[in-house]
Amino acid sequence: MPRRDVVLKEVKEADTEEAIDAIGFGCFHWQVYLIVGLFTAADSVEIGFISFVTEVLQKEWGLEESSKATMEAMIFVGMLLGAPTWGWLADKFGRRPIMLWSAGLVSVFGFLTAACQNANQLIPCRLMVGFSCAGCVVAFDVFAELLPTEQRGPWTMSTFYWFTLGSLYANVCAKFFLCSAGWRFFTALCALPTFVAAVLGFCLVPESAHWLVAERRNKEAAQVVNKIAKRNGSNLRYGSLTMPEVLEEVGTMDLFTRSKLRSPLIRMMFTWVGWGLAYYGIALILPHLFSVEEKLTVAKLGVNATTPAPSEKSSHNCYGIHFDFKHIMISNFGQAIGLTVGVLLINRVGRVKTQVYLYVIAALFAVGLGFPSFNPDLLTVFSAVSLAAVNGASACTWSHTPELFPTHARVLATGICSASARLGAASSPYVISDLIPPFPTALIMASFASMAALAVSFVKETAGASIEDDDIQSSDDETGDSDDEDNPELTNPTVVVE
Repeated sequence: MPRRDVVLKEVKEADTEEAIDAIGFGCFHWQVYLIVGLFTAADSVEIGFISFVTEVLQKEWGLEESSKATMEAMIFVGMLLGAPTWGWLADKFGRRPIMLWSAGLVSVFGFLTAACQNANQLIPCRLMVGFSCAGCVVAFDVFAELLPTEQRGPWTMSTFYWFTLGSLYANVCAKFFLCSAGWRFFTALCALPTFVAAVLGFCLVPESAHWLVAERRNKEAAQVVNKIAKRNGSNLRYGSLTMPEVLEEVGTMDLFTRSKLRSPLIRMMFTWVGWGLAYYGIALILPHLFSVEEKLTVAKLGVNATTPAPSEKSSHNCYGIHFDFKHIMISNFGQAIGLTVGVLLINRVGRVKTQVYLYVIAALFAVGLGFPSFNPDLLTVFSAVSLAAVNGASACTWSHTPELFPTHARVLATGICSASARLGAASSPYVISDLIPPFPTALIMASFASMAALAVSFVKETAGASIEDDDIQSSDDETGDSDDEDNPELTNPTVVVE
């Protein structure tokens, strides 16, 4: 909060991007970062949840391998359908209400999953969880649009530490509650982070100033920025915010009609499909790779035949399955290391090169997962490095994508790309299932990671560039890897002081 002796500087009118840069990073951004982190964690918690629960329900409900894969795929099918839907709604009706509605629906259907009695009930619930979860990406776009240019890359990428935390949260809950308290209680615990995020988001996250200006609600945008300034201790106060004139000519249909927008969209879609199958394939295979099915006295699978007595359940053994939580958690913790590498490289090396390097590393180490007979420690190295690399690269892809598109189409474009990732993710349960041998499975995951590296190598660099739409209108051949010193418009904001 500003001191009482600080004289406020009234600014009659300023460009939105320049006003946010002038205010700088502060307490407000820490507050929103924590909330957006919970939204990010919700996605990985759901993935961790389904990877464990399907292993258990295959035994308890006597599911075929194809049915198990379908159950895992449903959440991604929902995300595939939900991503462009929520993106369009967020561009039309605002970031904040869509973010809150999607989080609320994830919580509702997440808790309803715990009441399901069979696969026919569970599958539509997980479909709706996936559909709703796709809207949580809007929180990420809100955060990106509220950040100063210099901090945007590292801070948007750092939200993916919460993705790792979400994975670890699901692993810890599985270790202590899945077998001892049952999968229904475990399900409720996994729905909790999204509920908390929805409540905090309702109380503390404002509407995007960029979206308000794009809707010509300039004074409302100024009020949002003024609240940020007050919270950060800045003495700047704005009467109205503006946007470049060219922004007013850009709409969502331009994604499909203008080559300068269509080209990066198609290339990023291939990138997202690639990392979607590679990342979720590796993440989902871990409980299967590091588990042993114990031989029970009854041979035939079925609800009554394979459900152990309470005395047979422990924090490791349930429903005849022994999970090696040690190696699973080490593999998941590797994501944080990969993300740290990405955060350190994103501004130094650039968005494009960071993604290319990490996707290639992920592809190389993913091949090692095709040899399940290897020592568990060696498999842990392969899984940890490949998962770390693809996580760091995909986090950079998340940060890079919104910077390529104008405000009116930014969330829609990100939603379409997110849907592309879910297309790859929806295929991953079938790829990692016993329907395909281990080595071809590993080669498929590696090839998709390689495809992501190739596709993103043809996309322009945006490190250090503004996300205003005059940058988007520039030549396709133009790159944005120059420093702030080479971009005087970023360091010398022009404002009209009253």
